[in-house]
Amino acid sequence: MAPTTTMLERRPDLIGRKPARTTPQIHVIRGADIERERYEELLALPVADLRVRAAEAIRDELALDDDRLREAVRTRLATWVELDPEDARILARAWDQAAGALSPGEARRRIEAEANAMLHGFNFEDFTRLARLAPWTTSHLGLVQFKSATRRAA
Repeated sequence: MAPTTTMLERRPDLIGRKPARTTPQIHVIRGADIERERYEELLALPVADLRVRAAEAIRDELALDDDRLREAVRTRLATWVELDPEDARILARAWDQAAGALSPGEARRRIEAEANAMLHGFNFEDFTRLARLAPWTTSHLGLVQFKSATRRAA
């Protein structure tokens, strides 16, 4: 009978090595990762191009029905909360400047959607971070619209 040898005796180079994985690693891409990458790409643009893209994004959001608009705005704001605060401020400023070209009805709908998302989609800590990013929340007109949007949402 031949002497028995173990794998480690035959292959001493395996000592201290982690065993090879038998199952492939799967990286799940979440929607939040895609959104974050999208905004990081926008941040790399020159300011003028960022404003143009922000205006396009606002128009795309406003073209949605109310339920989809609410979800799109909540997703956008949730992504901004996750970004570096300065990056989020840059995006919020670009969105606000781009919104200056909206009709009064479009501007109202945008603010109502953001107010609804902020009130019903976030905890208090995230809400306060978003309030610092959204310049309209501290303007007189913005506060009036925010107040009226909260009444309609209730």
